[in-house]
Amino acid sequence: SEIGQHLIRLFQPTDTLADLNNTEIAIINVDMAIKTELENNIIHDQYDSVKELLEEIEEITHKAGKYTESFYFPLTVQIDDRETGKLYEEHNSILMDYVSEVKSAIEEEQNRDTNNMAKYFHGNENLEDKLVSAEWTVEERNGELYGCVNVRLREVLTEEEEESIKDWIVGQNSDGFGESFEQIPLETEEGDLYISFWNAGKDYFICNKDEMEIYILQQREPQIGGM
Repeated sequence: SEIGQHLIRLFQPTDTLADLNNTEIAIINVDMAIKTELENNIIHDQYDSVKELLEEIEEITHKAGKYTESFYFPLTVQIDDRETGKLYEEHNSILMDYVSEVKSAIEEEQNRDTNNMAKYFHGNENLEDKLVSAEWTVEERNGELYGCVNVRLREVLTEEEEESIKDWIVGQNSDGFGESFEQIPLETEEGDLYISFWNAGKDYFICNKDEMEIYILQQREPQIGGM
């Protein structure tokens, strides 16, 4: 294609096949509001490198989504016992020694198919128009690591739309992206760790930033009997 012919000129001998795939994914999944502008820029050779192109996509996407929201959920961790080969649950705090590795693993798995999970949101047409991007990551709160989804929006969410976003995140965590990610081991000195974005327990939740602040404050309060 014409775009492909101009795009290939940006790649250098030091670039890898992964760089090529990531660039292709970024362009395919770019927000429709900026797609035409981006394609015209590529055809008219407005970029000197792949890095410059990807930075431009990120900048334009951020401008399109001038509102941001973050949603949080607990992480469940299992460790592979090297002697028995069985998995047993480990306390979440073990992840604090591997924050950068966890973030990198999530980013790598997320980018295998798309750099913007918002493409998988369906069911609410108004919300689809508002939603610019959605990115899974982790965030440290009160000495533990929590899952976090950062979304960019063209307009502020209504209460109903926020509930739709939360339901969608639960679905992705249990049956979508989260289901595939939990099967990938994170190699550590303690053993292979398996991280789940979802569990069937009563303590599972999806909450917005304000709700998360309340939850953290409650966790810090002294428990009955000094526990």
